[in-house]
Amino acid sequence: MPMRILTGRDIYIHSLRFSSDGRFLASDGYTPIVRYWFVNVWQVSGEASPKHSVEGQLNHGDDFTPDNRKLRLTQSNRRIALSLATGKVVLAAPRLDTGETSPNRQWTVSHENVLLADVHRLRAVCRVGRRRVERWTREFPRTPAPTGDIWDGREEYFSRLGFVADGTRILVVFMRYGNFPIEEAVQRVRGGRPIEQEIVRVLNTETGQDVAECRGERSTLTGPNGELLYLRGPSFRILDTSRLDQPAITRTNSSGEEYTAAAFSPDGKLFATTSNDATVTMWDTATWEPIRQFGWEIGRLRAVAFAPDGLTCAAGSDTGKVVLFDVDA
Repeated sequence: MPMRILTGRDIYIHSLRFSSDGRFLASDGYTPIVRYWFVNVWQVSGEASPKHSVEGQLNHGDDFTPDNRKLRLTQSNRRIALSLATGKVVLAAPRLDTGETSPNRQWTVSHENVLLADVHRLRAVCRVGRRRVERWTREFPRTPAPTGDIWDGREEYFSRLGFVADGTRILVVFMRYGNFPIEEAVQRVRGGRPIEQEIVRVLNTETGQDVAECRGERSTLTGPNGELLYLRGPSFRILDTSRLDQPAITRTNSSGEEYTAAAFSPDGKLFATTSNDATVTMWDTATWEPIRQFGWEIGRLRAVAFAPDGLTCAAGSDTGKVVLFDVDA
């Protein structure tokens, strides 16, 4: 498809979401406004204004509904569902705990923070015919770190869930923040030392039992094959959670500019990064080598997303513009 510019924001894009049929694209930014466009990715090039705008943010777990008729987003202390046809709120409820659905739509795993019991609880529901049946529940105590650890006295906090593409494994990510005085925390950040520790538990989807666990610095993204992405300044690292005995793969931006966002293609064969050098770089995940680079005069790029067909990509900039482009162009 020809390159196409979507307009409608006056501040930079924070995140992008495509509907599963590729017809809609939603964005949010550092002002609490969500905008979405009707995006027929086969249309001619040109500029397009958003179909609707609404107050809110796209938090983790917010997305288009499976039938592509509504958009779920977060408004202050509630979650809402927005009709894509009218832009009106059709459903509102208190903010719920985060949940994720497997790529094959067979499994849904939700997280519940049980404060009185001081545990994190995961619930797994499986589709059986037309019914949905709870298969297992797993609890993780919110226990402090061992005494003497630099994270001493700090509990684990839930961060996110992610399914591996074939649906057989779930990545459950927790964070533990260090117990530092503010002055020491500032010095650690300036010196590139961590102020948090990430705990990633890999579970079997069918049983909820542990498959593996790894600990380290905070990751940015979970890949479709169980990869963990660590985006740090002008470099990124990829750790394969199915092969924790292997070292992480590291790549550095040839321009020296900071990487700002990344996304995996639906089939996991491509990986896109945006950078402060105002480019999108496509990487081959078989070799982790760059295969092509794109650039436009729309400002520094802040977000990137693949369409469901994997053939089209969207990138958002700090000028509020979004560019749609053909991955193979």
